[in-house]
Amino acid sequence: MSRPPQDPQIRITEILNAAEPLFYSKGYHETAISDIAKMLGVAQGTIYYYFKSKEELLEALINRDLSNLMQAGTVLACYFLPILKSG
Repeated sequence: MSRPPQDPQIRITEILNAAEPLFYSKGYHETAISDIAKMLGVAQGTIYYYFKSKEELLEALINRDLSNLMQAGTVLACYFLPILKSG
């Protein structure tokens, strides 16, 4: 029985969420695509379907984290800027 189709962004997020703690705990060079696939319970081909290489996966992870950091900075700026201007 085949798996029902899924929104690609959901699968990409799952892959990034699985890769991140492995990169932190084992290191980038010691983490294999097979480790990420095993953590997700999928074949390695599934990872390669969404990312051409481990390097591309790392780049997507960095971009996601930078985007989250920028969003947090924007929220903080919106909160503190009026306080600083009035003070």
